[in-house]
Amino acid sequence: MELDIQYDMLARQEDTGRYFGLILTGGPGIGKTYAAMGMKRPGDPFLRFAVPGRSKEDMVTYPVPELIKAGENGQRSKWTINQVITEPGFEQLLEENCGDKPGLLLIDDVTGADQSVQNAMLELVQFGRVGEHQLGPNIVIAMTGNNTTDGAYAIEWSNALMGRSHFIQYKANFERWMELPVNKNLDPIVAGFLSQNSDFFAPDRANQEMDNKCFDENGAGGCPRLWTTLGTSTMKKWGGLKHFQGNILFPTQTDYVNSLVGTKTGSAFETFAKTMYDYPTAKELFNDPDMWTRLSLEKKNDKACVYATAHSVRQYCLALNEKINETSGNKYGKKEIAEKEALVMKFCNVVARLMQQDHEMGAFCIRYLAMKLAHDPKETLVGQLAGYGWGLPGVDPVLVSANFPGVMKNIKEVSELMDKGDSPSR
Repeated sequence: MELDIQYDMLARQEDTGRYFGLILTGGPGIGKTYAAMGMKRPGDPFLRFAVPGRSKEDMVTYPVPELIKAGENGQRSKWTINQVITEPGFEQLLEENCGDKPGLLLIDDVTGADQSVQNAMLELVQFGRVGEHQLGPNIVIAMTGNNTTDGAYAIEWSNALMGRSHFIQYKANFERWMELPVNKNLDPIVAGFLSQNSDFFAPDRANQEMDNKCFDENGAGGCPRLWTTLGTSTMKKWGGLKHFQGNILFPTQTDYVNSLVGTKTGSAFETFAKTMYDYPTAKELFNDPDMWTRLSLEKKNDKACVYATAHSVRQYCLALNEKINETSGNKYGKKEIAEKEALVMKFCNVVARLMQQDHEMGAFCIRYLAMKLAHDPKETLVGQLAGYGWGLPGVDPVLVSANFPGVMKNIKEVSELMDKGDSPSR
């Protein structure tokens, strides 16, 4: 899923006609750089420029003496000063090279450098000039940085730079984060924990109460980037935290978790993780959906654990579908269609059982699957999903009792509204 920041969302300066700059500021690891890069489209001129360790000269040009040799008309040789751009990547953004094409210059971690660097950026942001060189008229300049209260080394933003830019205190969004491609194979335990413990997702260090709750004595705590690392690395290494295997560097699961999100956040996370170990995996549920039915009512009403289970179910279904596609080369004969029908049936039966205590889990699972596969016109799974949702012969009666047809109808209506550019009423 792309982050839908677009160039034309920014204002233009009245005097120069150039885009205002864009400043995204906030704590480390909350997705500022990723959000800014979401503006770029394939083929756009683009350069990411990391500021820490740079000097003000890196933001402009460097004077280089150049000898102009004598000409045939009797002119004598003489020396001149040539203004050379210090960063080669800047050249693709110059008007002489990109014309009026839209593009993006991302200046990253601005507040991690000396104040003089921000001062040197004023001409660049307001007029699009690098020494004697001119950026294309539609090049957007986006900047990221931390605040002085975010627990990272940072200086204050320049008021002059802020006066030439949209200044946004960037906030991480859990729902958007969950849909990012990098979180495609996120450990369900991480998803479940964060769904009901939002304070730990991207805690604000300027809030003293939250700081004390989420960060340990070393200043270590969670952030979206670290949650992605924890959630994806555990799946890659062990097939999930539930199957953790210790080593000399991380003898226990606690050591591994705490090394990423600190001891305070790690303690809260592990308490939840131990609860999740009592729940069946998606693979187990696909083989025997009634494993969910046999859980205690208390467990079936635990929202965080139900969310984690639902996340694992939809993730597992997508993985099995991809496996069928890889084996078939995306050419669906009778065998492949039959395999997909069997997969959809298992998926629907599991989801229907989750819905008996939490109706929203149906839309949470079904809509996700439909959105991920709808872009492929050859994909048969979505159509089969709709068919089983309407209660075709042979379908488990639990589907009907869970109001599967109603969920499918609601999803269809919402999809049609989104296609028209409307927003469903809440």
